[in-house]
Amino acid sequence: MPDNDQSTLDVRKIERLAKKASEKAIAKATAYLHKTARNSIKKAPKGKERKYDLKIKVGKRLAGTGDGKMKYETEVNAREYLNSPDRKKEKIVMRGSRRRSVRNPLEQGTFHIRKRPATTRGKPPYSHKANQPGWMDYWLKKSIRFDPKEGIVYLNPANQKKGKGMNDLPQTIEEGGHAVARWKVLEGYYAYKTYFKNGKVNVNYTPIYSKWSKRFWMHPRPFLMPALKKAAEKLLKILKGNIK
Repeated sequence: MPDNDQSTLDVRKIERLAKKASEKAIAKATAYLHKTARNSIKKAPKGKERKYDLKIKVGKRLAGTGDGKMKYETEVNAREYLNSPDRKKEKIVMRGSRRRSVRNPLEQGTFHIRKRPATTRGKPPYSHKANQPGWMDYWLKKSIRFDPKEGIVYLNPANQKKGKGMNDLPQTIEEGGHAVARWKVLEGYYAYKTYFKNGKVNVNYTPIYSKWSKRFWMHPRPFLMPALKKAAEKLLKILKGNIK
């Protein structure tokens, strides 16, 4: 970007003044920049919600058999299974493992169809409602945080496995670069049942997901630097009026 760009010059002035400003001024300026950065990202339209059927894979074993293995497995429709009167005898238990057990399995899964496509390259991105389990709704917008004492606005990077030559997701959105899109779709649950001689039945529900990924090149959709340039005039006023 050329040096005669006024917004670029203002950003450089902000950096110099921030080194001389009081802690109170830095905190005030950082809070304003944080607000501007958040407002630069719009929530995407929710679109239509679609439901789909889930499945329950049932495994059974008798307590005290010693081997701990399921004797056989059947697959049934989740809605029919979860509304069966036979479930009144069951006690839901949670497994102490890396697999995340659930107490209230769903009858149907949900996914969203967006009304409009993603933003075009060079424009600020939309923040979307999560369409897979475990993700925060409107994560990109909500992840913008700030530290008033240090005068830093930052983003909490997504929990992702980065490949060679890849940056954290917020930086990739801002500047462009290699990215990996990952999907995780709920297919249903494993229902592990243990039968006891006294008639009690323990059952554990563990989600079943289908996962896949795609590597691609993401064009930049800057939102942090444009927010800084937009806020530059007011930031300069805040800092100039509070020089040590």
